[in-house]
Amino acid sequence: VALFSLLSCTAFAQSAAGLSVEPSTSSPAASLPLSVSFQASGNQMAGLQFDVSYDSTALAVSVIPGAEIGRAAKTLYAADLSAGRKRSVIIGMNQTTLSDGAVLNLVLNISASAGAGVYHIVLDNVVGVSPSGSEIPVGGADATLTIAGERETGTAVTAQGVLNAATL
Repeated sequence: VALFSLLSCTAFAQSAAGLSVEPSTSSPAASLPLSVSFQASGNQMAGLQFDVSYDSTALAVSVIPGAEIGRAAKTLYAADLSAGRKRSVIIGMNQTTLSDGAVLNLVLNISASAGAGVYHIVLDNVVGVSPSGSEIPVGGADATLTIAGERETGTAVTAQGVLNAATL
């Protein structure tokens, strides 16, 4: 196990570019946007491909383009590989490079039956491409989502609680 960890750290250290996602906390039956940030670290990157893995019994994940995709005139393609695994490809018909910033947003829809605990959102199998088409290694990310407590229940709105111009 120690050797595997050491090899993983070495592989990541050799890859200056990387993806990151901030840890978050939410409750069952909520929707939560998570920004996926890209750090080029001096690399000229014209495209990215990576997988998003998550617990599909507790989460449903949608992928939405981030600001950096629009700035670089790229297109986001996303496909379900299996339950709890999506592949995202960011590419364009140009050689414009991606700058540091939000490349996409993950919208997490948390199941009402999701139990309290820590859930992992893993970005792996990450690879970048240079404007000339060369492969560039990119570090992935392992973000945590803490589901705390029970489902939030709102107050029901009754007809007597709704006012408009006709009721005044």
